[in-house]
Amino acid sequence: MDKFKCYHYLLEIKKTKDIDITEQVKKIAGKEEVPLSVVKFINEYYPQQQITTLEHIHSKRHKNPLYKNLVNENLNVEDKAIALSSLLTQTMIGLKNIDEDIKQDYYKTMMTEEILDAINSYSTGNIDKLLEVSNNIRNKIKEIY
Repeated sequence: MDKFKCYHYLLEIKKTKDIDITEQVKKIAGKEEVPLSVVKFINEYYPQQQITTLEHIHSKRHKNPLYKNLVNENLNVEDKAIALSSLLTQTMIGLKNIDEDIKQDYYKTMMTEEILDAINSYSTGNIDKLLEVSNNIRNKIKEIY
């Protein structure tokens, strides 16, 4: 989500729901990208398709180990690669329900390019990118849940 859309949604929330948006505006100020925590806040009032896959994974966290594996810092490298591959699969499955005009936001939110690069690097024996992307995704997930 770009900042313009984000501010638009926040103003709509303030106008229609009379909710204080000050903290959300502070989180956006000076940032190049809209933090996922702000997207999650907006999602509570105006559903945002770009986080539906993360919402789905989070909602199934008690039945499916993917969420636990994505946030587990002590997972071995092979299991981290499997978790990222599974996230990529879930991302592609979720893509069929995403409107065409926000697909790029969805890819960016889901870190699709970074995951593909990390898996490709891992397949050639380089684990550094895999560890970096795994940590970034864990931090994103912890930011919103």
